[in-house]
Parts: sequence; structure tokens; C-alpha cells
Amino acid sequence: MLELYNKITITIVLYHESLELISKSLKNLKNFKIIIIDNANDLNLKHKVLNKFKISKYIVNKKNLGFSKATNQAIKLSNSEYILNLQADCIILEKDILKLYEAINKYGQI
Repeated sequence: MLELYNKITITIVLYHESLELISKSLKNLKNFKIIIIDNANDLNLKHKVLNKFKISKYIVNKKNLGFSKATNQAIKLSNSEYILNLQADCIILEKDILKLYEAINKYGQI
């Protein structure tokens, strides 16, 4: 399982999400490298998230760059072999990420 944690970075782009919503997603992702891009310039939310979760990188953009640009920003900050792009309302379990990882290694990249 340690191999999985080192090979995958999870990116999440935020725009006016609540701490409650983000927490539901992040509680299942504790062991992964997480990069968060906040397009709402919410420093208060950043401090709350960082106090509650271990986040690799948390970037607060001064203006809303849009989802695609923010996702690309997060990808550029990653140094992992694989990237899993999620939204704050995505609830995924660790075992499901493992299944995705196993499938890409079994069937190869397209």
C-alpha cells in the first residue's frame, strides 16, 4: 500500500466550498499526497483545512482561474507518477483508488 501512496497525488480545486464538504472528501485520503488549489482566495478556509488535515501543497489564487487552469496548476506542482483529479464533493475510498491503480498497472496505459 505504501507504493500506492508514493505514486499518486490527489488534486482538488476549490471555489467557495465549505469545510464540512471538503472534510468529507479528505478524511478518506489521509495517506495520499494532496494538492489543493483554492480559486476563491479563502485564507480562512486554508487555515482550517491545514489545521485538520495533512496537505502537501495548498495554493490560494488571488483570482478565480477557472477549473481547468487550476487543475493544470496543481498537476505542475505534482511530482508523482499518477495524478487523480477530484472535486471537493467527491467521496472516494482508499480501496477504490487501489482498484484504479491496479487496473492501470494490469491493463497498461492507453
